[in-house]
Amino acid sequence: MRRSGLPWSLVNICRILPAALRDPLYDLVARNRYRIAGRRQTCMVPTAEERDRFIA
Repeated sequence: MRRSGLPWSLVNICRILPAALRDPLYDLVARNRYRIAGRRQTCMVPTAEERDRFIA
């Protein structure tokens, strides 16, 4: 995540949080993942432009 640039590199800060705080936060995100990211009926197939953004 560090090499991904902002805002993703900020996730690295979570490493300093104790597990007692990280775990409930993770559970909250997991319970609400469809509200946060949305739900699709099919998997996304990236276009040629988008393909460069994925790590192989």
